[in-house]
Order: sequence, then C-alpha cells, then structure tokens
Amino acid sequence: MTSSAKEITATIRMLTDLAAREARALARRNIAEIAQIAERKQALADRFEAALASLQDAPSAQALRDLARLRVLSAENHARLASLRDNIARARVRLETLVAQERSSGVYGAHGKGRFAPIPAAGRNA
Repeated sequence: MTSSAKEITATIRMLTDLAAREARALARRNIAEIAQIAERKQALADRFEAALASLQDAPSAQALRDLARLRVLSAENHARLASLRDNIARARVRLETLVAQERSSGVYGAHGKGRFAPIPAAGRNA
C-alpha cells in the first residue's frame, strides 16, 4: 500500500469518526461543538483531496467501502443539520411574533421591566 493509499484510508477513518461525533453533537444541539467539527471536517476534506490527487492506483476495496459508509453518515448528518437549522428559524419567528405582540399590547415586559406603549394602529382593531 502506497503512502497516498494509507493517507486516504486514515483520512476516511478520521472523517468517519468525526461524522459519528457530529451526529452526537447534533443530537445534543451543541452548536459550539458542531462549529468546531465543521472546521475539522474541512481540514480533513482538504487532506483527503490532496491524498487522492497523488494516488497512483485505484483505492482499495476496503477504502471504497469505508468511503461509502462515510457518505451515508454524512447524508444523515446533513439531514439532521438541515432540520436543526429549520427548527431554529421557526423558533426565531415565534419569538419575534411574541415580542411584537407584547409590544403592541401595552403590557409589562419580561420580569416587569417597563411598560411598553402600544404601537399606534396595532392591536385587535388595526
């Protein structure tokens, strides 16, 4: 096995381990860890591309199987990440709606801080 082939095999394994770690971080909704993993994934993807470019022979059957497994894990994580992004966007809209309703109703804010004046022409009869 050439050094490029060994590099490809090692990088695929590291990416697979990282994909499993990413799945756990997504399940925990750990945004900070997800961001760190994304940076590490990019570095490993660059390393993989460099090793692949210098490969003289076809990748081994085991490397191809490992790569297929990595693709499955990556697709699953991509779907989880898209779902998390959509949930965050929906939560943001709900929060903005609640703040707008609070401000237009002329009620006390969170923890009794200040009385918001109703926005002119806002409310039930607007």
